[in-house]
This record gives sequence, C-alpha cells and structure tokens, in this order.
Amino acid sequence: MAERIAGIEDGSGGFVVTTADDVVDAGDGVLSLREAVEAANARAGADTITFADGLKGGEVVLTGGALGVTDDLTVDGDAANGGAGGVLLMDASRGEDTGEGSLSGFSTFEADEVLLRVEDLTIDGTGRVTSIGSAIDGYGAVEVVRSAVQNFKGSYIGGVFSSGALLVEDSRITGIDASEYAVGAESSNGMATVRNSLVDGITGYNAVGIGGEGASIENSTIAHVGGEGRSFGVATGDLSMTNSTVADVTAVYGRDGVAGVLATGGTITNSTITGSAVTRAVPGPDDAFGEASGVLVGDGDALVLQNSVVVGNEIDVSGTLASNGG
Repeated sequence: MAERIAGIEDGSGGFVVTTADDVVDAGDGVLSLREAVEAANARAGADTITFADGLKGGEVVLTGGALGVTDDLTVDGDAANGGAGGVLLMDASRGEDTGEGSLSGFSTFEADEVLLRVEDLTIDGTGRVTSIGSAIDGYGAVEVVRSAVQNFKGSYIGGVFSSGALLVEDSRITGIDASEYAVGAESSNGMATVRNSLVDGITGYNAVGIGGEGASIENSTIAHVGGEGRSFGVATGDLSMTNSTVADVTAVYGRDGVAGVLATGGTITNSTITGSAVTRAVPGPDDAFGEASGVLVGDGDALVLQNSVVVGNEIDVSGTLASNGG
C-alpha cells in the first residue's frame, strides 16, 4: 500500500482521495477517504487529506462505520476554501442499534486526543437513527471551518463534540434531533469558540445549542433550540458573546430550566436574546411547568450586558446583572 499511496500524495506530502467509494483495497489503484485516514494515522506528524478535482461538489458515501483518527489531521474538501459545498460526506453507515455503553462506531469521525480539523465539507447523518454519537466526536481539539453538519438523529446526539478546545467558524450546524439529549456543539472540558456561524434546529427531550466550560461567540446565530424538560441556547461557565443572536429557545415543560443564555458570568455585547418560552403544549397543573428566561445567571455570579436587547422572553433576565451598558 505504501507505494500506491506515495503515488497519490499531493505536492506537499498530503493525501489525495481519488474515489467516492468507501473501500479498503490495496490493489484497486485508487485511494478512498477511509484509506487516506488510515494512511495518515500510520505516518507520524500532522497530515492533510484533500480530494481530487473530480470529487469536488460530489458525494462520498460512508458505509464502513466511523473514521477513526489517531494523529493530528486536517480533512479539506476544497483547497480553494469554497465552503461547505466542497465535498458532501453522507454517513450511510448509521442505523438502528441498542448502543449501550461506548460511543464507538456511531459517529462519522472519532478522534483520539489529537487535533482534528475539517474544512469545506458537509457532513450529513442522512436522518438514520443511532442511539448515541455525533458527526465529530473528539477527545482532543476539534476545528470545524467553512463546513456544515446536518441531519443527525438518535437518542443522545451531538453535531460536534470535543473534550478539548472547540472551534466552529464560518459554518452551520442544523437538524440535530434526539429523543433524549441533543447538542449542536459542545466542549466538555475546554473553550467553545463559535464565529460567523449558525446553530439551528437542535431538538431533544433536553437540548443545548452551544455548550462548554467557557464559550466565546461572535457574529453568530443560535436559534430554534427546543425540548421538553430543559433547553438552553447557550449553556456555559464564563461567556463572551458579541454581535450575536439567540432566538426561540423553548421547552414543553421547562421544569429543569429554559434560557436563551445560561452562564455563570462574562459579557454580552451588541447582541439580541429573544423568544425564550415554556410552550405548555400539553395539559397539566401549573406546578408541572417551569419558566423561561432570556438570560439566566447563577446565584452569586454576575454577567455584564452591554448595548444588547433582551426582549420577548417570559422572563428577560433571571439573576444578577453587573452592568447594563445601555
């Protein structure tokens, strides 16, 4: 395989995918995305995978399960930085399962404690149901740039998940639908940075648009996050949000919390938060339902709100605001 791969490396030593088929066959004379990932894993150091011109704007259908990444890797659908239309990855290996325990096998990309960066790709879950998983499940740093993640469905489902630092830039995450827990983008132990992006249509019994130990959000929209028990457009510790909108965060019951923004502190500047509500779409006594806040700040913490609009929510602000810049 080494000689065949060497023949289809690009000029910088990266790997060029030459077939849309999800195959592993050392004798077929072409390089699949799965083979390219395996080759990159086998070679020490950071690698880049690109796609042959004939695959640009086309579909690569994955049928063999998760793409496991064990070394720093960039997967670039368009070297000209053309955006999410570079290459469409259709994850057709997803399907009904009982899915107890491990996440393994139910995500499109599964990365160890390494850097995984995807550029100019659309990753589509095809609407097939799994119990758990995400488009990208990373235990290190994850970067999603000029890309789209869409159409993932199951019980515990995320668009993009990282245990380390997370960057979503010039991208969109839409159509994440879970019967239990849904999240658009989350960093469990690091900073979630979202720039110039859209997170929309995140639905589950419990749902979060963007989550992180801390979050930095710029020029982005988080909208239509809906659940039954609890829903948060943004749920984080310290928050920096600028020139952004959080809209239409709802839950049927809301007993466990509903808010456009839940944060322990930080600053919101030049932003709009609107449409947080408990819908009460089913009948029940008053104590069966909670209340929704545009901004929910934890007890003893303070959030700075500057030149921003918090309006059209059941309760606009719950908690302590340190400042209102007008």
